[in-house]
Amino acid sequence: CFTTPCLSNELSPPLITLNETSGATVTASSTCGDPPSFFQPPNSNTSALLSCNNSDSSQSYPATNLLDPTPSRWQSENTVSPVSATVSLPDNQTFEVYLLFIMFYSKLPNALVIEVSRDGGGTYTPWQYYVSPTDDESDACQAAFGGDVTTRFMPYDDDITNPRAFCSLYPQLSVEGGLSQLIWGPLFMRDVINNARLDFIRVSHVRITMSGFSSELTGAEQQYFSLSEVRILGRCVCHGHASACDTSSSPYQCSCEHNTAGTRCETCQHLYNQQPWMQSLSGEDTSSCEACNCMEHATSCVYNELAEGQSLDAAGNLSGGGVCQ
Repeated sequence: CFTTPCLSNELSPPLITLNETSGATVTASSTCGDPPSFFQPPNSNTSALLSCNNSDSSQSYPATNLLDPTPSRWQSENTVSPVSATVSLPDNQTFEVYLLFIMFYSKLPNALVIEVSRDGGGTYTPWQYYVSPTDDESDACQAAFGGDVTTRFMPYDDDITNPRAFCSLYPQLSVEGGLSQLIWGPLFMRDVINNARLDFIRVSHVRITMSGFSSELTGAEQQYFSLSEVRILGRCVCHGHASACDTSSSPYQCSCEHNTAGTRCETCQHLYNQQPWMQSLSGEDTSSCEACNCMEHATSCVYNELAEGQSLDAAGNLSGGGVCQ
């Protein structure tokens, strides 16, 4: 479920790296380089310092580097905590996010929270909390994030009608070239698919907030946060009714099937409203829009629940509530 959607066989556009797609933007609450400063690289065997200087492109580490697939990084000012990096998905539009990949240049923060916005960046809600290993996971989570945080070793949700964030210790992180990598899929599901879980992964912004420095970092030149790569993998919201999506325009356009219409296949075509529009949750039940029986005497029809069971469908049965117009 980390590299491909867990939804079973329904139509879906391919996954793309959203933060590297045209229209994505990124901001950070703190960035080194103005004024110039010095820092010690992580895992360094010497006390030699490097410079962060915005006036020299070879020594600057702006947040926009997180949109660049080439080797680069963002770095905060020394000793500043907490610090946030916020990625706005292309043109502030809503996408379904299935995988978040973070590679740290700096040492891991003592605490990290992943938050998302579903209203264009107006408000944020937690997706996942992480803390550094301690003797007691629950105490570490409560100390870092407060009393309302639920602890869980992994973010599986028993209550499938109310997906929510959990707090856990950092998982066993893979390391590449001495850099720690955190891979998290906000949709840990393999069997039960419902609208609540889909709503949980439909977001317009992703915010990563880091706080607290390791006790091993004793000097100011060692105390900073730096990310060498962020990848957000997701796809257009097409409600299970399209296998392709054009993100070159804004808003993006799903290639709608199942007699659906709209930029996100969120409605039925004019003459296909015998039943109410539905999200497709599986390949076995496509939830295709059903044709109205208008005898070729109408240009559109609408679904009216008051007509449910009194409207003839295309097969001549009293089923549905299509009203021809």
